[in-house]
Amino acid sequence: MTIWLAVALLMTPGADAAADAAKDTFKECIRGATIDTFDAVSAACLKRYHDATPKSATDDEPADPIAKEAADNEADKYTLLLTAKRYDPIALCAQAGLTARAFLDAKMMSQYDRWKANERRSCGEAATASRRRD
Repeated sequence: MTIWLAVALLMTPGADAAADAAKDTFKECIRGATIDTFDAVSAACLKRYHDATPKSATDDEPADPIAKEAADNEADKYTLLLTAKRYDPIALCAQAGLTARAFLDAKMMSQYDRWKANERRSCGEAATASRRRD
């Protein structure tokens, strides 16, 4: 799953020089990954890329810093689940939903939209995995 996020990131054009520099940092970060460690390494690299990407003026800032911190904590829980050696797709789906809800509560709509899309993708993968087990 993380591999698709990494591929999508590498294929999208940068908005400016700063975004291109963040993408180059991401490429350098995943260069040391092997097939066995790619999921964990790329998840950590994606977080580092997100932190290094310059924020635009349209990014919403929450009125309540406590709500933002709570939403960030939920996002960190998702990352921990994703980087686990054998994660449960259903738990990942649920955590994506909780994270989306936390960003909605923080009134950070652009983050909410991203996490809602992430929830749809994660839940779709969980449904596919569940069908394979049956």
